[in-house]
Amino acid sequence: MRLCRAKRSDAVSSKSVNAMLPIHPQPLPDEILSSWMTRLALENQFPLHTFYNKLIQFKGEIWNRDTDRFLQPLLLSQLEKYTGQPQATLQHLSLRYYESILFDHLSEVGNAPWLIPLGIYHRRRRRFGIHYCPVCLAEDRDPYFRRKWRLAFYVACEKHRCLMESGCPRCSAPVTYYRLGMGRSFEIKKYKLSTCASCGYNMGWSKPRQLHSADPQTENILFDLLQTFDRQGWHPPVPSAYSALLFFKGLITLVRLLGRRSVRQRLEPLASEYQLPNQPNRHCEFEISSIEVRSMLLMAALKLIQNWPDRFVEVCQTTGLTNSRITGDLLNEPFWLSQTIRCNLSRPNTALPVEEAKSIHQYLQKHNLPFTKINIQRTLSCSRRYATRIMETLHREQTE
Repeated sequence: MRLCRAKRSDAVSSKSVNAMLPIHPQPLPDEILSSWMTRLALENQFPLHTFYNKLIQFKGEIWNRDTDRFLQPLLLSQLEKYTGQPQATLQHLSLRYYESILFDHLSEVGNAPWLIPLGIYHRRRRRFGIHYCPVCLAEDRDPYFRRKWRLAFYVACEKHRCLMESGCPRCSAPVTYYRLGMGRSFEIKKYKLSTCASCGYNMGWSKPRQLHSADPQTENILFDLLQTFDRQGWHPPVPSAYSALLFFKGLITLVRLLGRRSVRQRLEPLASEYQLPNQPNRHCEFEISSIEVRSMLLMAALKLIQNWPDRFVEVCQTTGLTNSRITGDLLNEPFWLSQTIRCNLSRPNTALPVEEAKSIHQYLQKHNLPFTKINIQRTLSCSRRYATRIMETLHREQTE
């Protein structure tokens, strides 16, 4: 009897040890969660639905939602059990990695700044939400999709300096690598993630399109910005944007501002310098626009922030963009942008609040800085005229 019990105990122990999958590939650099989950199933020679339903023992829905945003604790727990990957590592592969960098908190549903929507309809995708660099896919020994390729401002590959692609060049279908292996006659072992699930074309064979820009300085700023997440530390293009979150909050406001039809019409006299989309009868919604449109809007915004705030103020004053015309986009925006607009683009006869002048004076005193025009300009990123008004307002208050 004791011998039988010992054999049963050994069998249970052996079963728990063998729970690990025979093939469990490691996540590749910057790989997005859905890409790794697809490779995991294909390298184990199983269609995705069968693999996760039968082998991983997860009975819930996976592919009818944005898997890289909607993280299911039970699914992560089962993946940890069968692959040995900690749940913290799996969460790091998701789009939540960009929390406190691009947005405060990433909701599981709805639109989010800087993220390209997938347009999910059941298990299909109606929008081109997953982009790729064809040269990267061609060079990969094991092709995979990067997390940063889901970002709307990632319009070009910083390594190969070519435009991103948004779909299959042969059949024009969106990228849906999770559908590889669906169908009884599909031979999984012959295909990689660079294969179009609709027509079988290898997207790594796509001819790369170079990013053509008439402004090398702005182009260098763009590629430097695209490398933000591949290095340590934050090097802001705008000195007063002390964190990546503050900078990207302001940048998305400028991009959306340039996407407005009325703003583009006012910038027409500067068309030779600021190349904006030629779509006079419609607004350009940044996250759902084509790569070509997004690259134009982004390059124009990056050109505006050079020598901040002087160039931006000069363009706005030249084209008649005042505070009242653009404040609709400035709700809850970072200080470096909203204060610059309010200080430099308001009408001259607008009264300056006394409390604001006092708070600036107190701030400079706290940091042991003299109450001078130059210190006010550096602190607020404002014009000399506005700094003068602050000093005059405080002086008037103290003498009364």
